Amino acid sequence: MNAGMQINGDVERIAAQAAAVDRDMIRLIASIMDRSDRVAATTGVPVEVWLASVTRLLPAERRRLLAAAETLPKMPGVWGAFQDGLLSWSQVCAVLNMGRRLRAGDRTVYDTRLAVAAVELADADAGALLDIADMVVKQLDHVREAKLEAADADRDILLFQPRLDRTGGTIWGDFTATSFTAISDAIVAAAPSADVVANPDADEDVTGRNRVGLGRANAAGLLTLCSTNRDGTRKRPLLLATVELETLLGLSDTPAQLLTTLTGGHLHVTADTARRLSEIDGGVDLRLVVNDPDGRTVGVGRKRRIPPDWLRQAVLANQTMSTGPTTRRTASTRSARQCQLDHAQGWDDDGRTDADNLHPLAQTPHTSKTNGRVAVAIAPDGSATWTDLVCGMTLTQPSLCRLRRIAAGRPPAPADPANQPAPGPDEPGAMRARRRTG
Repeated sequence: MNAGMQINGDVERIAAQAAAVDRDMIRLIASIMDRSDRVAATTGVPVEVWLASVTRLLPAERRRLLAAAETLPKMPGVWGAFQDGLLSWSQVCAVLNMGRRLRAGDRTVYDTRLAVAAVELADADAGALLDIADMVVKQLDHVREAKLEAADADRDILLFQPRLDRTGGTIWGDFTATSFTAISDAIVAAAPSADVVANPDADEDVTGRNRVGLGRANAAGLLTLCSTNRDGTRKRPLLLATVELETLLGLSDTPAQLLTTLTGGHLHVTADTARRLSEIDGGVDLRLVVNDPDGRTVGVGRKRRIPPDWLRQAVLANQTMSTGPTTRRTASTRSARQCQLDHAQGWDDDGRTDADNLHPLAQTPHTSKTNGRVAVAIAPDGSATWTDLVCGMTLTQPSLCRLRRIAAGRPPAPADPANQPAPGPDEPGAMRARRRTG
């Protein structure tokens, strides 16, 4: 009996704590609603950048908060139900996401029906409300759904999904009947003989092993197709990898990085794989960028403005994503290999074409920097510190080298006095940024 009472008490405490989290989210969203216009008007800084500076929220969570603060005032029924404790933050996020493409008039109907459903389903499973939301969206958006269905009938799609730990990934596709047949036939034709055995008794273990064997054969066939030129000759993919010197010498097991053009910019390989790639012919052309613990690389100084290919790849090895500050319009998840290399200290201002003055940058933040709206300073380890030259707010995008050093428990690299001049006691933050960037 005492154990049962204890369990009941634990359940009540958990429920109260969950409700407290929702109340905190309500207060946070209300604060953003109240301050977003003032922040942008007063500082000139986008609200998401402001949130990045004053909170430790990740970009996806910041976008969810901003979307809620922007949409909930237009959906008073859902907002009121959330404030009354009838909806959780998780449910609010889901229903806002499901209704994001509705037209303004349909959103009003959507809001009204969900407000009623929140009351009717107060004691039901949380997912029941999402079923209602899905039904309402389909009822209101049947015309658009019909158009999408017709368009999808003639559209092929192939997506790449890296694993969360970036040790590899999954390829997912959806094709029309004719495209699927052509692709599958080509892969099977290029695949080696599958490692399968007869399965007259439909043994589940044998069936599972056969499925794996066929899958591996199909994967080999796909790789064969991807490494064959149109004229049938063999081609060697170019891989760009970065590895620490200590790992290459066998003194450390720090994972290496393979750079990609996908969102996120890189995948991990183990230290053993990195050492093996550096020693044998793995069927690919590999450019291996080796860094010392401080990530320093050489450059070409003032001899040329455009970085040579080897220098570009060395810089990308230490910055796999754009170093630009995150905004709602340009996310810092843009792959570095899709960016241009920017001179932190401009070439026209005697900036050098060296690794410690180059960083990958997407177009939008590059335009802001060119127009004198923001300035950037590159640390010796490749970290980029951005300063808004109007309000003085700063935001740092650490380099992979710095993150690896922190993860390995190493001390920070010594500061380079040449790159970090000491400002005077009365010198404002904006002026310090200008001095650091020349």
